Amino acid sequence: MNQHGTSDLSNIELRHVHFWDLDIRQRQDDDGNIYVYQNEPLGPTQSRITDKLIEWAKATPDAMFLADRREGLDGWRSLTYGQFLTSVEHISQSLLDQNLSVDRPVLILSGNDIEHALLALACIHVGIPYAPISQAYSLISKDHSKLKDIVKLLNPGLIFAADGKIFDKAIEAVATENVQIFVTANPANASQKLFAELQETTISSDVAKAHEVVEPDTIAKFLFTSGTTGSPKAVINTNGMICANQA
Repeated sequence: MNQHGTSDLSNIELRHVHFWDLDIRQRQDDDGNIYVYQNEPLGPTQSRITDKLIEWAKATPDAMFLADRREGLDGWRSLTYGQFLTSVEHISQSLLDQNLSVDRPVLILSGNDIEHALLALACIHVGIPYAPISQAYSLISKDHSKLKDIVKLLNPGLIFAADGKIFDKAIEAVATENVQIFVTANPANASQKLFAELQETTISSDVAKAHEVVEPDTIAKFLFTSGTTGSPKAVINTNGMICANQA
């Protein structure tokens, strides 16, 4: 710190970072909407989200990829790139075996954790869309009206939540006999299966075949709006869109 109370950055080695070149055009329609376009084309990107996972699982299989701390447990849980990809492929096989698809996607009710990430990327890996849902729709809402609207719109084939007992009321409010329920822990009843079962499915060549046909326009997830002006609206996110944002 110098005499003025600010940090002296003169001796810090800096690296060059290329920022976006601002070259835009815009237009306004009759309704007053303003559209802004970038003239410079996007650079090359991956066409499939999990291609990078595969790349780093081969290059650095023992490097840590993801870690979290689960409430009530001491210490960190972690998975390496290699471990994570292997689990993703096992789960992907289970999802394919359950005939999940864009017409029967996966609904995730709970927040961010390792299981959430595994399930999400397993879906994306084989072209099955998933929808992460605000926990408030399950845990705060009394009538689960917004969650019911979402389920009616998506017709999910599988619903996942981290804790079966905590999310049981929400699950019971929307699940039908044709929907598979998986939880990480504390299943509330016999219809709720443990997430670990998804990771035990034997991997077949179907996983690689399904991954090969994933393309930039393949839907990765449905991201829902807040629903402040009515029912939440589903916004389609494709592999190409997400890859471009990450590039």
